[in-house]
Amino acid sequence: MRILWLSNAPYAPSGYGTQTYVWCRRLRELGHEIFVAAFHGLQSAPLYHDGVSILPALDDPYGQDILPGNYQFTKADLLITLMDAWVLQPQYLQGMNVAHWMPVDCAPLGQMDRTILDGARGQPIAMSRFGERTLREAGYEPLFVPHGIDCQVFKPLEDREALRRELGMHDRFVCAISAANADPIRKGFPEMFRAFALFRKRHPDALLLVHSRTHTKMGVNLRLLADDLGLGEDAVKFGDQYQIATGMVTAPDLARWYGLADVGLHTSYGEGFGLAAIEFQACGVPVITTDFSAMPELCGAGWRVPVDPVDDMFFNRGHSSWWARPRPRRILAALEKAYTGAGKLRGKAREFALGYDADRVLHEHWKPVLEELGEAL
Repeated sequence: MRILWLSNAPYAPSGYGTQTYVWCRRLRELGHEIFVAAFHGLQSAPLYHDGVSILPALDDPYGQDILPGNYQFTKADLLITLMDAWVLQPQYLQGMNVAHWMPVDCAPLGQMDRTILDGARGQPIAMSRFGERTLREAGYEPLFVPHGIDCQVFKPLEDREALRRELGMHDRFVCAISAANADPIRKGFPEMFRAFALFRKRHPDALLLVHSRTHTKMGVNLRLLADDLGLGEDAVKFGDQYQIATGMVTAPDLARWYGLADVGLHTSYGEGFGLAAIEFQACGVPVITTDFSAMPELCGAGWRVPVDPVDDMFFNRGHSSWWARPRPRRILAALEKAYTGAGKLRGKAREFALGYDADRVLHEHWKPVLEELGEAL
């Protein structure tokens, strides 16, 4: 098929960008012709990148105003959207064969997701089993393809102990957070930082590494948050802000950074998938996740932070649905377990993550799903 892929550009340093890079290469291996409509990462002129034509955005922030033209220009058989489906507008998708590879991070299915699925009649593809169940409960018939990573890039460090010693971390218990700081709530930065502050009072050897921008227009000021909690430079170390902001951190760089940690913190309010959890585990690092949305199924080695189905639920007005707030004291309890047990789970973490290796996901999921979509055209 000729597939038009609406998402971030494949070189963009985002979850959607990295997945676009992973899958455009591999779907070509199955014989499909791929074009990327990049609503983030390219403007003004097309670009040929790694064997794939990248088409630029125009004025609409999600590339919708030029999308009908892109669909016609590429003579696409199928449009696959990898993005939050609810930001789309049905009128731009009329007359197209559409499949939405979509995150579902709340329960029940949000009203805005229903609007696009009902208005555009696209085929939903869930990226988590949680999303698949939630879509079915809402009356839809989703297909299923999880995210995947290159486990030859994301792998345990061979020189881990030597590198930790070189960086002065050999006698520290290293916690790590890798998350986009794009809004003030969903990623749960205040809850994770508060839990770590409590943990460090008990364990002065604890160190928190944070791979994120420290301050964004819509996010949390992470430096002020750390200061407010009494977490100085010896307690929290942020990644190079220039390199993060300009997209200079490569996948091997990130994998090496993951490998330094003893445990990964990934306690969001809700996740459509939660790519960092798999990346941590592929590098042999167990994780702490919230026991909600897609996160429980991605915690193959680590600890799940329980949430009360009544008291911990957070109503998201935009989705008209619910997230779950992880309580700092419960994150703290998981950190205490990790302090003595993380080292025993490194092998199990790696073994679990191999189930999400991109080559395996390609043949077990993408190949049959695209065959089914092709038969329906």
